[in-house]
Amino acid sequence: RRPALRDANCLSDPPKSAAPPEDQRSRSHPCPPSPAKPKVSLRNNRGSMAEGGIVVAICQHGGEFTPGPNGNLVYKGGEAHAVDVSREMPLDSFKDEVSKVFHVDVTDMSFKYFLPNNNRTLITISCDRDLHRMVDFTASAAQVDVFVISTGENRSVVTYTGASTVKAGSNAQGDKRKRPASKNK
Repeated sequence: RRPALRDANCLSDPPKSAAPPEDQRSRSHPCPPSPAKPKVSLRNNRGSMAEGGIVVAICQHGGEFTPGPNGNLVYKGGEAHAVDVSREMPLDSFKDEVSKVFHVDVTDMSFKYFLPNNNRTLITISCDRDLHRMVDFTASAAQVDVFVISTGENRSVVTYTGASTVKAGSNAQGDKRKRPASKNK
């Protein structure tokens, strides 16, 4: 019987001799045991914790949103890559990581995600604080879908959500408002 390997880089078996006492087994193995990672807990608003304070962001790019049943948005197509996100990670580091895995320039891209149990409203990540909030909100799930969207696609997503794309101070008819007739002429 082969003993379980202690480390992915260790490919040799321990010396074949009488089994040492339990407290000496780790010392007789040719590869030292992997150092234990410190466990950090992260609490979200509901009191749940993500082990290690890391959320796996399933980053999706190249697909498109379509309206789904019950007004939910559904993302179809494209590629997906997993990126670890800690609460301490700056947005620039996250963007660098996403840029590397997709081999794209993310300068003019938006990053969006859904809150848990809400596939109708996309939340935009535009600063470090937004990224930290995403980790907080999704800590109990330990995984979150993050959509990497180009600026042009961003407008069509807003249309699918039912939000208005009309500029403030104008109307859908091209700002040709009818003025009420004056009573005093």
